Amino acid sequence: GFSKNGYALTQMKIKGLHPGTAYYFQVQATNQIGESDWSLPSVGMRTTASPPARCQKPKYISGNKYDGMHIYWPIPESYGVPITRYDIRVSQHAMMIGETVITTERVSHKPYQGTSGAMGQALVEAVMDGCWDPGISHFYQVRAVTSAGM
Repeated sequence: GFSKNGYALTQMKIKGLHPGTAYYFQVQATNQIGESDWSLPSVGMRTTASPPARCQKPKYISGNKYDGMHIYWPIPESYGVPITRYDIRVSQHAMMIGETVITTERVSHKPYQGTSGAMGQALVEAVMDGCWDPGISHFYQVRAVTSAGM
């Protein structure tokens, strides 16, 4: 059974539940004599929605001043809540000093059909118009946004 310092627990934190999912619980008491019958199931308890997981580092496909910059990244876990957009930060500095935030409402994005992703991994490609002059480093960060947050 579940106890702490010899006292029975009447509360318990349960980890690993999925956001936006209904769960039903039953409990059973145990002591030195034996176990009780299981309780009737609880009413459904729905977990709250969570913001999407952090996006992985975007990868370079191609880019030039005329065709724009093409990058891709794996679609992050959104816990059952549809991703509504991606925000892309771009800077000439790795610490994102003086960054520009571009949302995919202003950026072409589509499923990426390249072969660089893991087998069966869903990827997103984004094309941003205009780039800095050749020879200037670009640093990118991506975040996903859902109705539950970012």
